[in-house]
Amino acid sequence: MATPPLGRFRSRLSLQLPVDVEDGAGGMSRTWQFVADVWGSIEPLAAQQRFMAQRMEQSVTHVIYLRWRADICLGWRLLFGSRTFLVHACYDPTTQKRHLVCQCEEIV
Repeated sequence: MATPPLGRFRSRLSLQLPVDVEDGAGGMSRTWQFVADVWGSIEPLAAQQRFMAQRMEQSVTHVIYLRWRADICLGWRLLFGSRTFLVHACYDPTTQKRHLVCQCEEIV
């Protein structure tokens, strides 16, 4: 898979990691901690509808290209304006540590 040239990395994204905090009542509450602002390229892949929790949901998947980072993990998220992308998988397409390809689902 060819990655876009660096000049196409025009979208400024905020990278966040999940932090689970005890809520004092025996449960957990998820918050998000800012990690860094990164430049990337967002490309939509597919959209589908699914029936979940007795209602219809829409799922839109995207590929987001970033410069190489070793710290991004499954479950992190990227924010672009008011849009939120949940990271499902990341990989280095060339194994040269130049780019990172993140397969994401947009949270609607």
